[in-house]
Amino acid sequence: VLVSYTDTDLIRDTDCTTIEGPCNASGFDIIFTDSTHSPAKLDHEIETYTAASGLIVMWVEVPTLGATADTDIYIYYGNSSISTSQEAVTGVWDSNYAGVWHLKENPSGTAPQMKDSKNVNHGTSQGAMLSTDQVAGVADGALNFDGANDFVVVPDPNVIEGLTQMSVSLWVKSDIANITATKVVIRQG
Repeated sequence: VLVSYTDTDLIRDTDCTTIEGPCNASGFDIIFTDSTHSPAKLDHEIETYTAASGLIVMWVEVPTLGATADTDIYIYYGNSSISTSQEAVTGVWDSNYAGVWHLKENPSGTAPQMKDSKNVNHGTSQGAMLSTDQVAGVADGALNFDGANDFVVVPDPNVIEGLTQMSVSLWVKSDIANITATKVVIRQG
């Protein structure tokens, strides 16, 4: 699940004596558990933590979601002894994921720009993509593709080789009113 919101309770507590927020400036002391607290923590990936505002954008692996009842998860923070990331990114994106690209990186930066959270199949932007093509998105950020020649290439397209079925998940916002079709091309070679 995507956990994305801003809360003043998540503003960094710089002295961490009264535990009024996360202690670590990078949010490394933020963890999630289910309602039974077993396992002790749920795997998560930090996409963004903004210490000054309490903004978090994190992906959490929730083993079971109820179909007819709410599924509660808990967020914990404020452990001043934690100075390294508690993320378990590979647990969030299991072996069924061929790749996970959030597309929040600067497309005009040093290639490969688009980091793959699952593997090391990082993508490289193509076309005339600029830093101004970074735009606000549903999660931490997004890219504005021009519809003509902007795209991302991954070095190992064989991650999908041999698959007879697959699903692709993405969020798309169009500037075009009454859009009738959106094309996503996944090809090998």
